[in-house]
Amino acid sequence: MLIKMLKTDFLKNKVITAALFSFIMLSALLIASGTNMLTELANSLNSLFTKSDVPHFVQMHAGDIDQADIAEFAANNSMVKSNQTVEMVHIDGLNLEMGKNASAEKTV
Repeated sequence: MLIKMLKTDFLKNKVITAALFSFIMLSALLIASGTNMLTELANSLNSLFTKSDVPHFVQMHAGDIDQADIAEFAANNSMVKSNQTVEMVHIDGLNLEMGKNASAEKTV
C-alpha cells in the first residue's frame, strides 16, 4: 500500500519529488564528507604528534642554566626517558609590530 501511495505521489509531483530527493541526497553527501574530513584531521594530528615526538613537559625560565646539573638529574632519574635543553630566541618588544599602521610597542 505504501509503495502504491509513493508511486502515485511521484507521478503527480515529479518535479517536487525530484527536488526533494536531490536536496536530501546532497545533505547526506555533505554530512558524509564533513565526517570524513574530521576523521582525516584527527588521524593526521595523531600521526603528526607521533612523528614529531612532542615533549610531555616544557619548562621555561630566565637566568643561567647549568647543563651539567640537568644532565646529571636526567641520568639519575628513571622517569626521564630523554631530555633536551634549547635556548630560545630573545626578541625585544620594540621590534614587534601588529596591523597596518602599527607602531612599535613601547616598553615601560
